[in-house]
Amino acid sequence: NTVGLVRWQVRSLELLVQAGHQPVLVIVNNEQALAQSRLEKLKHYPWNKLFYRFHQRFFFRPPAKFSTDYPFLDDIKKIYCTPSRKGFSEYIDAATLDEIRDSKADFLLRFGFNILRGEILNVCKYGVWSFHHDDEQKYRGGPPGFWEILKKDRVNAVILQRLTEKLDAGIVLQKAWFGTIMHAWEASLDRTLMEAAHLPAKTAN
Repeated sequence: NTVGLVRWQVRSLELLVQAGHQPVLVIVNNEQALAQSRLEKLKHYPWNKLFYRFHQRFFFRPPAKFSTDYPFLDDIKKIYCTPSRKGFSEYIDAATLDEIRDSKADFLLRFGFNILRGEILNVCKYGVWSFHHDDEQKYRGGPPGFWEILKKDRVNAVILQRLTEKLDAGIVLQKAWFGTIMHAWEASLDRTLMEAAHLPAKTAN
């Protein structure tokens, strides 16, 4: 599965299709598909997050984050690109940008990549849309849905934003609130991810 979508992401795309919006292309981050030596992987591994990543991979398993099939994307054009990096920011090459323009896509929905900057943000009429699964006025850093439980916040907000050059300063397109399940982070995040999946379709309509 070269695209690597999970259930809540596929649900978001399905709702767009049901609302009459046709996907015209999928942009795949080819960076992780490049061969790396074991030494290089060890060199760049974030060791300070070892236990957190171990827990996320083997114990923290909200169903919304399970990989799933998406046959409705089988015939959609796929572009494989390797972004250039400057610090934590990623920039898309000119050839890929030209292919996106040719597709006449109205907007891009971001499910991958790191911090996108440069011309990619404006190559489509309505820009690049991205989820932030927390209240942007309260919680900036991850993990999503965790701080609400730690701070005993009874609601978990989610925003869909149009990305800009400024970090954490996107244009808010939609915002929704969901009740926090205080006793279970996994269940709370699962519900928030799935129920917020309608935001792109609501925005596009």
